[in-house]
Amino acid sequence: MNQEILDTHFHLWRAPGASYDWVDSAIDTGLHFVDRGTLPAEYTPTNYASEWRDLGFTPFVHVEAGASPVDAMRETTWLAAGGDSTRGRFVVYADLRSLSIRDDLVQQLAMDKRVVGVRQIVTWSPNPAITFCDSDIMRDPTWERGLEVLAELGLSFDLQIYPEQANFSSEIAARHRNVRFIINHTLLPLIVDGTVADGWSQALKALALHPNVAIKLGGLSLRNQEWSVQQAASIMAECVDIFGVDHTMFGTNAPVETARARASDVAEAADAVLAQLPAGERRVLARESALEWYSRPPL
Repeated sequence: MNQEILDTHFHLWRAPGASYDWVDSAIDTGLHFVDRGTLPAEYTPTNYASEWRDLGFTPFVHVEAGASPVDAMRETTWLAAGGDSTRGRFVVYADLRSLSIRDDLVQQLAMDKRVVGVRQIVTWSPNPAITFCDSDIMRDPTWERGLEVLAELGLSFDLQIYPEQANFSSEIAARHRNVRFIINHTLLPLIVDGTVADGWSQALKALALHPNVAIKLGGLSLRNQEWSVQQAASIMAECVDIFGVDHTMFGTNAPVETARARASDVAEAADAVLAQLPAGERRVLARESALEWYSRPPL
């Protein structure tokens, strides 16, 4: 298909002076993450182009790449210095629990007008083998007050959670209607014996009730060592059915995704979903939804 797709979830690294310990020590547990040594030591716009451009993807939203929290500004500075090679928009890291959250974000915004959102990974599980954080951050009242700062500054929040966190996240979205929440990685479905584990569809529906919540399609390899194009297309199509094309977009999760999957399979699954839609809806899903959700509204 000749449909250009705006990629709303890719990563570049390594910013000079910044630490990316997770890249250097990644271990595949069989439950999530990637093999030691399979992540590139650095990933640049040139690397992205060699993997994804011929498949129809255009880099659009750079999502913070897991630099050490103290290096968040280094990463933004590095991206800003990239000029046209990093054109598009930036979702930066910030700790919403920080007492200096407003000043931290104002500084990031002053660095580059392409900063449109924040991601702080809140993917938590009581199972230590699969949790991404050491506590359930969203239940900290200080963290929730940080969302009020995002609303004030017109910034979105990239929401990376497990399906089990959807009901509480739905409550958060209802309390903070002025914040745009964008779910990462297709809400991390787990494929067991060829089918998605129970609870994922219900979790999608709970979040889709809120007009300030959208979802990004992709990142299936974070929880699944293997998946087929047909499985991926079916999962993505269900998201479109539940959220609608105007609340859905694509995100490759480059280069993390290709530690386990082939970029061509990701593209084939995306094309299969787009092929089922009328031309107008294809444009919305491939481009217009991304442009809408990752724009800062006038303050």
